[in-house]
Amino acid sequence: MIPVYGYLLLGALGLILGTQINRLIYDWAWFVELSPSPYSRKKRLGVDSNWRYVPVVGWWWMRNFAGQTLYPTSLALATPEERPMITLITKWTWLRPTLVELFSGLGVPFLAWYIHSGTWLGFAWSPDLIPGQLTTLWVWVAFHLAMITLLVIAALIDWDERTIPDEVTTTGVVLALLVFAIWPQVRLPNVEFAGLRVSKVESIHAFSPQEFPTQAAPVAGELPPGVLGWTFWERVLPILDPCGWTGLWTACLCWVFWAVLIIPSRCTLRFGWRKAVWLAWASVIRPPRKTTGLAAKHRKVSPVTWVALAVMGLGWLVAIWTWNSGAERWEAVYSLSVSMLLAGLGTWSIRLLATRAMGMEALGFGDVTLMFMISAAFGWQFALLVFPLAAVLAIGYVVFRMITSADKTMALGPWLSLAAILLLLAWYPAWHEHTRQQVFGMGPLLLPVIAICLCLLPCTLLMLVFGKRLLGLEK
Repeated sequence: MIPVYGYLLLGALGLILGTQINRLIYDWAWFVELSPSPYSRKKRLGVDSNWRYVPVVGWWWMRNFAGQTLYPTSLALATPEERPMITLITKWTWLRPTLVELFSGLGVPFLAWYIHSGTWLGFAWSPDLIPGQLTTLWVWVAFHLAMITLLVIAALIDWDERTIPDEVTTTGVVLALLVFAIWPQVRLPNVEFAGLRVSKVESIHAFSPQEFPTQAAPVAGELPPGVLGWTFWERVLPILDPCGWTGLWTACLCWVFWAVLIIPSRCTLRFGWRKAVWLAWASVIRPPRKTTGLAAKHRKVSPVTWVALAVMGLGWLVAIWTWNSGAERWEAVYSLSVSMLLAGLGTWSIRLLATRAMGMEALGFGDVTLMFMISAAFGWQFALLVFPLAAVLAIGYVVFRMITSADKTMALGPWLSLAAILLLLAWYPAWHEHTRQQVFGMGPLLLPVIAICLCLLPCTLLMLVFGKRLLGLEK
């Protein structure tokens, strides 16, 4: 057990972490020029004090700046279109960053107690059951704390600006890749029971709750015939071959898919497929302009493109290294890569289908990248549970917005982050008691079921749009 002074040290660490969360919220935001955080690298308030550097207390002192603006344009000179974008320091501006630092100071020791006491796993902790024993527990605390931090930053930036910066999601993906390659036991646990007693604790993977396959061809006569046999992943092993060359190529292609979506490009089918491919390629490499004028002739490739290519190369190197070493490291990296592909492809498909059906952007691309990060860190099974839970959590707020505001749009990122945090804290009942056998026990049959649901999504949205027009709620 952790001694009392250990909790005090963790609380102090949490307060420091809270100050950095507040700093990164403003540093990674796109439309913020001035930052109220004393640690920010952006422009800060002209008047400062040493009290501003004290966690929690410093934000209380900030009430003296009520009425100042965090935008370079003053209210007096702003146009009517600019005024809603201008952020003023009000008498309540200090409240949110104060709560962030306060919850961080209390949340870090709580998370350490929650995991070390065995409450998170649903049983009293025994060193012989958990791979890596005490070290794994501390790695769990550190890794989950880092991911929760990134989720909070993404949620608050998305709440303010309706954007999720790539700095948040790319950092989470790279962190999960490196941690899984070094310490694969940090993945979410899957507890196996022998009667009423816990027999072992293993990590979930791409084929959970079934065993991770180690050979391509199943043994004849082991699987039941017919449809029931397709609930076992061994039926599709000759195609997947996760431990062979096919598995390595699959992992590498997953990183190519991630990079293609992350790299900023423009594509339109207005002029045909050939022109669309050329426009997409030209928007990435940005060749020199052939026209003369005020616009610069030579253009630079976006830094995001170089970062995406570097991360893709890192993913290839880690995949090759872990594939050669085999065992649990390759299982972790292969599962991470496949989870990114499944969750990212599913969310991206929802975005395209819903946008086409509703005639407006129904899901931001930042939500797609956020699901990339969530699935990389916790698995595609976790991401599949997060999306509907986020929709349920957001229903009340959507109704409130429809009643009190003319703006019907909202940011989904905060609700995805909240759903991920709640599901992480309640992982044992969510996985072992409600979904492990009831949902994911379907095995490969679950994938066509998800595909059918995606195909039915546009029909549902079209009926919703038609119903709103029929009731006169939308023209």
